[in-house]
Amino acid sequence: MLWSSIVRLIIMKYLDQCEFENKKIIIRVDFNVPLDDNLNILDDTRILESLPTIHKAISGGARSITLLSHLGRPKSGYNIRLSLKPIANYLSNILGRDIIFKSIGRIAPENIKNKSVFLLDNLRFDTREILCNEEFATTLASWGDVYINDAFGTTHRAHTSTILLPKHCKEKFAGLLIEKEILQADKLIRNPQRSFIAVIGGAKIGDKLSAINGLLDNVDEILFGGGVANTILLACGYDVGGSLLEKEQIDVVLNFMEKARKRNVSIILPQDFVIVKDPYSNDVSNKRIVNNTYNIDPEWKIVDIGPITRSIFEKKLAEAKTILWNGPMGMFEIYGLDNGTNAVLHGIEFANKNGCFSVIGGGDTVYAAKSKNYQNKVSHLSTGGGALLKYLAGETLPALEILK
Repeated sequence: MLWSSIVRLIIMKYLDQCEFENKKIIIRVDFNVPLDDNLNILDDTRILESLPTIHKAISGGARSITLLSHLGRPKSGYNIRLSLKPIANYLSNILGRDIIFKSIGRIAPENIKNKSVFLLDNLRFDTREILCNEEFATTLASWGDVYINDAFGTTHRAHTSTILLPKHCKEKFAGLLIEKEILQADKLIRNPQRSFIAVIGGAKIGDKLSAINGLLDNVDEILFGGGVANTILLACGYDVGGSLLEKEQIDVVLNFMEKARKRNVSIILPQDFVIVKDPYSNDVSNKRIVNNTYNIDPEWKIVDIGPITRSIFEKKLAEAKTILWNGPMGMFEIYGLDNGTNAVLHGIEFANKNGCFSVIGGGDTVYAAKSKNYQNKVSHLSTGGGALLKYLAGETLPALEILK
């Protein structure tokens, strides 16, 4: 795994090797950011992290810059709630220059003027984006001579804009954000200080299990919370009532638990939970704290880890020297159901003060950290969730492979 990471760093071309002067530049960015009901940006981390590469292209004298991104998972065609138009306006303000916004239905370049910056609308409005379509790749390539991928959070996706488009451009490079993400991620792989604790939460375990399996060679303990923990608890024989879980993953979970046992990796599951009937109700009788031997009725759902578990997690994290966190501990966006996520943040903050190296990855997890003003209390906020886990587990990331 160590050699694999070194090879990746050596054989990919980075922006210090790129000549921008008078060239048409295509940058695949990751503007997949959360929006509220009024289409206001809730977390601008991924936008801000794209700025160094965009600025470098501008200052380097690029003839034009075309930015490509997706947003969410539109089911068919245009959806105003998933348009990148609000992001174009936001980007224009923070760059202090006009951003020319283009509909994905009319993306052929039209008289590109010198020093223009374009943003094409959501790539996934065109179904050919996720189908790896050569025709779509050719159309996108008409916007530039040089391809730069700076969307670390999408590097595990084999889509048109990430693996076919670069083949149609004369030159291809990894952007400054990808370079930064790899350097930070490799600190978790190359002789991490002990103990190394991973905290895994979020809604679904299916998307994460293969990557978590790969982490067993590096970590000492894994603390589980959120919907991910519910599936593991069910596999271990606990009754989780009507909680979010994935029954189809039970056999895979049991195999994972056996691998962890053989590798002497401690698996720490919640000892108690916060359960509710309706997470949005203010009725005090709607919320209970129960331990993991309690038979939860089907109408009740686990929505956070309980106070005993919070104390255990916080203490373990406070003593760690290396931490990776992906996925909140519950419905952190609802006040009163955010205590588990807050406890993890407290533990990481304390550990960092004592020299711990900590990485937080995943959109919801980073949003949770920033919404609680913890962005400066951890070592690194990653723009990748699944991509980060897969990289750390030594899996091939298609969008990085194509840059070699």
